[in-house]
Amino acid sequence: MSKEVAGVALSDLTTPIHDALTTYQDLSNGSLQFELDVASVVELTPEKPNSARSVSTVQHLGETIGKLRVIAFAPNDGTGDESTYSLEGVYPERGLPAHSKIVPRSKTGIDSELHFTLAGKFKDIAGDPVPFAGHLDVIGFRNDGYIGSIGSVGLGMNAFVNALELGNPAEPTVSLTVGKDFLGERSGDPHAIYNSFGEVVQVAGFLAITDEMSEKHGVIVDELGARFKL
Repeated sequence: MSKEVAGVALSDLTTPIHDALTTYQDLSNGSLQFELDVASVVELTPEKPNSARSVSTVQHLGETIGKLRVIAFAPNDGTGDESTYSLEGVYPERGLPAHSKIVPRSKTGIDSELHFTLAGKFKDIAGDPVPFAGHLDVIGFRNDGYIGSIGSVGLGMNAFVNALELGNPAEPTVSLTVGKDFLGERSGDPHAIYNSFGEVVQVAGFLAITDEMSEKHGVIVDELGARFKL
Protein backbone atom coordinates (compact mmCIF):
# COMPACT_ATOMS: atom_id res chain seq x y z
CA MET A 1 0.00 0.00 0.00
CA SER A 2 1.42 3.39 -0.99
CA LYS A 3 1.96 6.07 1.60
CA GLU A 4 -0.30 9.06 1.06
CA VAL A 5 -1.64 12.32 2.45
CA ALA A 6 -5.40 12.68 1.99
CA GLY A 7 -5.29 10.41 -1.04
CA VAL A 8 -2.22 12.05 -2.59
CA ALA A 9 0.70 9.60 -2.84
CA LEU A 10 3.88 10.85 -1.20
CA SER A 11 5.82 9.59 -4.21
CA ASP A 12 3.86 12.02 -6.40
CA LEU A 13 5.24 14.92 -4.39
CA THR A 14 8.94 14.13 -4.80
CA THR A 15 9.50 15.62 -8.25
CA PRO A 16 7.43 18.80 -7.66
CA ILE A 17 9.33 19.47 -4.42
CA HIS A 18 12.71 18.88 -6.09
CA ASP A 19 11.87 21.10 -9.06
CA ALA A 20 10.45 23.91 -6.90
CA LEU A 21 13.46 23.99 -4.58
CA THR A 22 15.76 24.03 -7.62
CA THR A 23 13.89 27.10 -8.85
CA TYR A 24 14.36 28.85 -5.50
CA GLN A 25 18.09 28.10 -5.64
CA ASP A 26 18.20 29.73 -9.05
CA LEU A 27 16.26 32.76 -7.79
CA SER A 28 18.98 33.29 -5.16
CA ASN A 29 21.63 33.27 -7.93
CA GLY A 30 23.16 30.19 -6.35
CA SER A 31 23.77 31.68 -2.91
CA LEU A 32 21.20 29.28 -1.43
CA GLN A 33 21.77 25.53 -1.65
CA PHE A 34 19.27 22.89 -0.56
CA GLU A 35 19.96 19.24 0.12
CA LEU A 36 17.62 18.40 -2.74
CA ASP A 37 17.54 14.62 -2.63
CA VAL A 38 16.77 14.59 1.09
CA ALA A 39 14.37 17.51 1.11
CA SER A 40 12.28 16.08 -1.73
CA VAL A 41 11.32 12.84 0.04
CA VAL A 42 8.69 13.48 2.70
CA GLU A 43 7.67 10.80 5.20
CA LEU A 44 4.48 10.39 7.21
CA THR A 45 4.54 12.01 10.66
CA PRO A 46 1.57 10.62 12.61
CA GLU A 47 2.96 12.02 15.87
CA LYS A 48 2.80 15.60 14.56
CA PRO A 49 -0.11 17.97 13.81
CA ASN A 50 0.73 17.82 10.09
CA SER A 51 0.83 14.79 7.86
CA ALA A 52 4.30 14.39 6.35
CA ARG A 53 7.65 16.12 6.24
CA SER A 54 11.34 16.06 5.49
CA VAL A 55 14.14 17.78 7.37
CA SER A 56 17.32 18.69 5.50
CA THR A 57 20.33 20.97 5.67
CA VAL A 58 20.47 24.40 4.00
CA GLN A 59 23.59 26.31 3.01
CA HIS A 60 23.90 29.99 2.19
CA LEU A 61 27.13 31.39 0.74
CA GLY A 62 28.69 27.99 1.37
CA GLU A 63 27.90 27.91 5.09
CA THR A 64 25.30 25.72 6.79
CA ILE A 65 22.67 28.06 8.22
CA GLY A 66 19.87 25.78 9.40
CA LYS A 67 17.27 23.19 8.51
CA LEU A 68 14.63 23.25 5.81
CA ARG A 69 11.40 21.63 6.91
CA VAL A 70 9.26 20.59 3.97
CA ILE A 71 5.74 19.89 5.22
CA ALA A 72 2.83 18.26 3.43
CA PHE A 73 -0.40 19.65 4.86
CA ALA A 74 -3.55 17.60 4.57
CA PRO A 75 -6.77 19.62 4.85
CA ASN A 76 -6.99 21.16 8.35
CA ASP A 77 -3.39 20.35 9.27
CA GLY A 78 -1.47 22.89 11.32
CA THR A 79 1.91 23.53 12.91
CA GLY A 80 0.76 24.67 16.35
CA ASP A 81 1.21 22.96 19.70
CA GLU A 82 1.01 23.71 23.41
CA SER A 83 4.74 24.25 23.95
CA THR A 84 4.20 27.98 24.57
CA TYR A 85 0.48 28.42 25.27
CA SER A 86 -2.18 26.03 26.47
CA LEU A 87 -5.34 25.40 24.47
CA GLU A 88 -7.23 25.93 27.69
CA GLY A 89 -8.24 29.57 27.85
CA VAL A 90 -7.46 30.16 24.17
CA TYR A 91 -10.46 31.09 22.03
CA PRO A 92 -10.34 30.06 18.37
CA GLU A 93 -12.31 32.16 15.91
CA ARG A 94 -15.27 30.59 14.13
CA GLY A 95 -14.17 27.92 11.67
CA LEU A 96 -11.00 26.91 13.51
CA PRO A 97 -10.88 23.61 15.41
CA ALA A 98 -10.44 23.68 19.18
CA HIS A 99 -7.21 21.74 18.82
CA SER A 100 -3.59 22.29 19.82
CA LYS A 101 -2.54 22.31 16.14
CA ILE A 102 -3.78 25.89 15.80
CA VAL A 103 -2.21 27.20 19.04
CA PRO A 104 0.55 29.75 18.21
CA ARG A 105 4.13 28.92 19.16
CA SER A 106 6.87 31.28 20.33
CA LYS A 107 9.62 32.11 17.85
CA THR A 108 12.09 33.42 20.41
CA GLY A 109 15.62 33.26 19.03
CA ILE A 110 14.42 33.34 15.41
CA ASP A 111 15.26 36.52 13.54
CA SER A 112 13.20 35.57 10.50
CA GLU A 113 11.47 32.56 9.01
CA LEU A 114 10.98 32.05 5.30
CA HIS A 115 8.08 30.16 3.76
CA PHE A 116 8.53 28.64 0.29
CA THR A 117 5.41 27.73 -1.67
CA LEU A 118 6.10 24.36 -3.32
CA ALA A 119 2.94 22.64 -4.63
CA GLY A 120 -0.78 22.09 -4.16
CA LYS A 121 -3.36 19.57 -5.32
CA PHE A 122 -7.09 18.93 -4.99
CA LYS A 123 -7.19 15.69 -3.02
CA ASP A 124 -9.90 13.94 -5.06
CA ILE A 125 -9.05 15.09 -8.58
CA ALA A 126 -6.68 13.14 -10.81
CA GLY A 127 -3.55 14.82 -12.09
CA ASP A 128 -0.19 16.06 -10.94
CA PRO A 129 0.36 18.54 -8.11
CA VAL A 130 0.38 22.13 -9.35
CA PRO A 131 3.83 23.70 -8.94
CA PHE A 132 3.99 26.68 -6.55
CA ALA A 133 0.26 26.57 -5.75
CA GLY A 134 -0.21 27.37 -2.08
CA HIS A 135 -2.06 29.62 0.34
CA LEU A 136 -1.78 28.92 4.07
CA ASP A 137 -3.20 30.88 6.99
CA VAL A 138 -0.95 32.43 9.63
CA ILE A 139 -2.71 31.99 12.99
CA GLY A 140 -1.93 34.38 15.81
CA PHE A 141 -3.40 36.30 18.72
CA ARG A 142 -5.79 39.03 17.61
CA ASN A 143 -6.66 42.24 19.39
CA ASP A 144 -10.12 40.91 20.26
CA GLY A 145 -8.63 38.13 22.40
CA TYR A 146 -9.30 35.33 19.92
CA ILE A 147 -6.74 33.36 17.95
CA GLY A 148 -7.36 33.45 14.25
CA SER A 149 -5.91 34.37 10.90
CA ILE A 150 -3.62 37.38 11.05
CA GLY A 151 -2.48 36.94 7.45
CA SER A 152 -1.33 34.35 4.97
CA VAL A 153 1.71 32.96 3.21
CA GLY A 154 2.01 31.93 -0.41
CA LEU A 155 -0.10 33.18 -3.27
CA GLY A 156 -2.99 35.57 -3.02
CA MET A 157 -6.33 33.80 -2.78
CA ASN A 158 -7.41 34.39 -6.38
CA ALA A 159 -4.06 33.34 -7.84
CA PHE A 160 -4.09 30.20 -5.68
CA VAL A 161 -7.57 29.12 -6.70
CA ASN A 162 -6.91 29.88 -10.37
CA ALA A 163 -3.70 27.85 -10.36
CA LEU A 164 -5.45 24.84 -8.84
CA GLU A 165 -8.49 25.01 -11.10
CA LEU A 166 -6.48 25.53 -14.30
CA GLY A 167 -3.66 23.19 -13.30
CA ASN A 168 -1.07 25.72 -14.41
CA PRO A 169 2.18 26.41 -12.52
CA ALA A 170 1.97 29.52 -10.38
CA GLU A 171 4.70 32.04 -9.64
CA PRO A 172 7.36 31.00 -7.10
CA THR A 173 6.56 32.85 -3.88
CA VAL A 174 8.65 33.37 -0.75
CA SER A 175 6.87 34.84 2.28
CA LEU A 176 7.91 35.75 5.81
CA THR A 177 6.18 34.16 8.76
CA VAL A 178 8.49 35.91 11.25
CA GLY A 179 10.57 39.04 10.79
CA LYS A 180 10.27 42.77 10.24
CA ASP A 181 7.13 44.05 8.58
CA PHE A 182 6.85 47.04 6.24
CA LEU A 183 6.96 49.36 9.28
CA GLY A 184 10.21 47.80 10.48
CA GLU A 185 8.51 46.15 13.46
CA ARG A 186 8.87 42.50 14.43
CA SER A 187 5.80 40.50 13.43
CA GLY A 188 4.62 36.91 13.35
CA ASP A 189 5.80 35.90 16.81
CA PRO A 190 4.06 33.78 18.04
CA HIS A 191 2.19 32.00 15.24
CA ALA A 192 1.02 28.71 13.79
CA ILE A 193 0.44 27.80 10.14
CA TYR A 194 -2.87 26.21 9.14
CA ASN A 195 -4.34 24.71 5.95
CA SER A 196 -7.95 25.86 6.01
CA PHE A 197 -8.82 24.36 2.60
CA GLY A 198 -10.87 21.22 3.13
CA GLU A 199 -10.17 19.77 -0.31
CA VAL A 200 -6.54 20.71 -0.93
CA VAL A 201 -3.21 19.13 0.00
CA GLN A 202 -0.45 21.75 0.19
CA VAL A 203 3.32 21.38 0.37
CA ALA A 204 5.52 24.16 1.71
CA GLY A 205 9.06 24.67 2.96
CA PHE A 206 10.10 26.57 6.08
CA LEU A 207 13.56 27.92 6.88
CA ALA A 208 14.21 29.65 10.21
CA ILE A 209 17.17 32.03 10.41
CA THR A 210 18.34 32.35 13.99
CA ASP A 211 19.46 35.56 15.64
CA GLU A 212 23.01 34.18 15.53
CA MET A 213 22.89 33.61 11.77
CA SER A 214 21.01 36.76 10.84
CA GLU A 215 23.93 39.20 10.81
CA LYS A 216 25.73 37.38 7.99
CA HIS A 217 22.87 35.55 6.31
CA GLY A 218 19.83 37.76 6.86
CA VAL A 219 20.41 39.14 3.35
CA ILE A 220 18.67 36.02 2.07
CA VAL A 221 15.36 37.72 2.87
CA ASP A 222 16.07 40.41 0.29
CA GLU A 223 17.73 38.03 -2.16
CA LEU A 224 14.48 36.07 -2.41
CA GLY A 225 12.13 39.04 -2.08
CA ALA A 226 10.46 37.56 1.00
CA ARG A 227 7.69 39.76 2.36
CA PHE A 228 4.91 39.72 4.93
CA LYS A 229 1.30 39.31 3.86
CA LEU A 230 -0.10 40.07 7.30
